[in-house]
Formats: sequence, C-alpha cells, structure tokens
Amino acid sequence: MTSTPTSATSATPSACQSLIQEVQTYRYGPALQRQRKISGIAQFVEILHKELAVLEKAAENPANAGHVIESSNFGYLRAVWDVARGAKRVAGLMKTFYFKPAWSKEEGSEGTNGRSKTQARKTKGMVMVEVIDNAGLRWIKVSTITARRLRYELADLGWYGHPQSDTEDEESTERRQCGPPYEELQLTSIAQKLIQASAQERIQYLHPEIAFVLPNLAQPASPEEKEIVDGYTNYLRNLGIQAQIGSELLPPPTLETLPNGGSSSLACTGDVDPDPVNVDGTATPLSPTLNLDITTLLALTSDISHYTHPTITHLPSHGQHPAIAHQIACESQSHLLVGSLWPVLEGRGLECTEGAAEKYREVVGLVGNGEEKERASLLLHEGGRTPEWEEKWSKLSEYELPRSIQLPVKIVPFTLEDVPTEELPGFTSRLSKAAREVFVVGWVQRKTSITANKAITKMVRQETEDRHELEGERRPGVWLHEARSLRGDKRED
Repeated sequence: MTSTPTSATSATPSACQSLIQEVQTYRYGPALQRQRKISGIAQFVEILHKELAVLEKAAENPANAGHVIESSNFGYLRAVWDVARGAKRVAGLMKTFYFKPAWSKEEGSEGTNGRSKTQARKTKGMVMVEVIDNAGLRWIKVSTITARRLRYELADLGWYGHPQSDTEDEESTERRQCGPPYEELQLTSIAQKLIQASAQERIQYLHPEIAFVLPNLAQPASPEEKEIVDGYTNYLRNLGIQAQIGSELLPPPTLETLPNGGSSSLACTGDVDPDPVNVDGTATPLSPTLNLDITTLLALTSDISHYTHPTITHLPSHGQHPAIAHQIACESQSHLLVGSLWPVLEGRGLECTEGAAEKYREVVGLVGNGEEKERASLLLHEGGRTPEWEEKWSKLSEYELPRSIQLPVKIVPFTLEDVPTEELPGFTSRLSKAAREVFVVGWVQRKTSITANKAITKMVRQETEDRHELEGERRPGVWLHEARSLRGDKRED
C-alpha cells in the first residue's frame, strides 16, 4: 500500500505555510540529495504560494471565508504531496504529457468533431500527471473525488442505483439494470487520455504504467456508494490501471523516516524492480540472471568498494591517479556496494562470459594489489559459496555480504561464432573484442548487463530504441553504476 494523503486537512493559512515549509525542507534536505532532482517541484511550491495568498485574503474577510475554504485546492495539493512523499523514486510533479489522440476510420472523412482528417491528425491531446514515480516508469494520478460526487455524476448521466419512483419508465429501468455508466465519467476520460499518452511515451524503451490514488474514496457507509466505489475501482483495474482508495492506504512517511526519498508498495507490473535506479537516474528492467561486465567485476574487487568510513578516507592517495582519488571521495559519501550494487544483484543469478573473466583476471594480475587479487580469486571461485569461502571473503571486506547475493560469479561459455550474423546488434563492430562478447551475450540472451561503461550503455540504449521489431518483448537492458578502479597500492594500516 502507498501512503495516505491527508486530504481532509483544514484549508487554513497556517496549514498551507506548514506544507510549503515541509516541501522546501524535503527539496533542499539530504533525502533528495541522494536521488535525482524532482522536476516540477519549484512550480509546485509556486502553486502552494498562490494558494496561500488566496487563503490569507479569505482570512481577512470572515464573511466570505467559508466559500473560499470550501472551494480551496489545499486538500488536493496536500494529497499530491503525501503521495509524492511515499513514492519510490519520485521524478516529477504536476507534469503535462501530450499525445496524438486515436482517430477512428469509422468517423468518416470529417474526422473528429467535424474536423478534416489532416486537422484531426495534427490535434494533440494533453493530460496532467500529479506524481511521476519510479524514475518515470509509473504515473500516479491523484484525485480527491468523493463517493458522493461519483454518485451525483452518475445521476447526472441518468443512472440511479434504485428506482426513483413507483412509475419508473422502461428506459430508466433498463439503464439502471445495465449498471453504472462508468465509461462516461469525467475521471474515466482522464484515464483514457493517460492510457493513450502512456502508449506513446517511452522511458528506457518501456511504456509507463498508470496508477490512480483516490484518498477520499474510503469505504463509505452507504451500501449504494460502496457498490459504486467498488465497481469503479474494479472498472479502472480492468483498464490496466492500478487503483487505491483511502481505506487501502498507509500513513505517509515523515521526512525523518524517508530512506531514499520514500518507499511505496504500489505493485509494479512486469519484472521492473522499482528500487534500483541507474547512476544517471533512469530505470532499467532487470532480468532474473544478470550479465556482469568487466567494469562491474572490477568494482566488486576494488579496495575502494570494500572499506567503510573512516577507513576509506585514510587510504593512501599519494601518487594515485586523480580518478581514483575522486572515487575514494565519492565512496566516502555514497557506498557503492550497499547503496547501489547489492540492491541490484540480490536474488538474481550472476554470470560473466569466459572472455570477460579472462580479461578481468589479466587486469587484476597487472594492476591489483594483494587483497584485490585475493578477492578476484574468490569472486570467480568455481567451488561455490562454502563456509570457508565466506570466511575468506569477510576478512577482505568491511561490509557484510547478504545471503541473497549469489556470489561467486558463474562463468558461462559464449562465443560470437554461436550467433547468426543477422542477430548481431549494430553496435557490435564498434566494440573491443572483450566488450563485444559481453554485451552481445546480453543482447542475444535478453539478459540485463551490469556495467560502469557509459559509452557502451549509450550505444545499447540507442539501438534498443531504434529496433522496432522488438516491440512487445523484453528488450536487452543495461544497468549503469559508478566506476571503481583497482587501487593497486597496498593498504597502510
């Protein structure tokens, strides 16, 4: 369950000021510094300030205050922020998406609304999404509609849950027995627009999924309203939309308890893990078995990755390459293993190709220090994870290795000769021999490749965008993390 927006909060100047302060604290606080900046948060604060001005003006005129408070947007804005606080990886607020509306041939040569076909094609639809979650892969629509409002809208459409009189005409009876016309509701129109916009939008070659959070649709006491609420949420779910009402929601987290900008349990469809996000802030589908690049094997081996603060800050840096000094500084602030790699690797099979293993061992043999060579031997150990293996590994790392991390890495045989020429991706010729083998196996076998190589990541992503024949099936993904080089020199105790 996601968080419960406190939409019933009184619309007062002090409440609005408190919300502005909360948003600003989150905006400039450490919780947000650990993830991407939120697009639209500045505009959201601006909207809150405008709402505050309206409420303050109303407070100066008590005679008119009741009407202003009743029509205030504060409850809605409070609800939006509470949903954002509970989002997994909030990436944006109050964002408008444009799309080309579906055009039906059955509508004749005049197209839609009397316009010509050409005009209809050029017309763009638009829809607003309150919260962009999971690095763009989930759109959350927040609506503070109530069960009573739903019932009134259905009544305006001519549907009542019970006969309106003893002399109900045949048409009214038939309409009532057909069930509520949910497809004609205003909120359904928004849902249809979101479905169209999502189908035309790609985030990491995936279409965003849609969720509706309806905090004011708590389970009503009236049997008729309960029937309407249950029926409408089921209607949305049948459209492929996740729907949660107020009674299904949890209290929103406080700023003090936010781990990385929040945690939500709105179910994520498919096999996209909503937690691990690339170093560039994008999201990538993770396969059950991961294909590890040489750069990832090196990151799992480097001294820089395995020492905690303050040990990492006391590693000797004299004569080291500036890139390594920079990595040490980064590691002291954000730990690669526990902060990035463990969440991605846990619970998944870990493999690398024979070519990657050979090149990796060559690099470690030339550059690595004694401890890094020991880790390398354990990382590709063929005897599996035995108690003896775990004891040796624990002596080489200040981080505990979770049982869910399936080390050591399994080496799998693979050669480019096994792949038909027509199946080779276009970027193959632009890679070195070692990199070619690693990323082609990920492409052909639809395994997510884990790497710190930004240039190759860009190549693979571009080709997956261009290969339209992959529509509707798993596309080969690349998950990008920060690089960690071998330190090389011995650690000074």
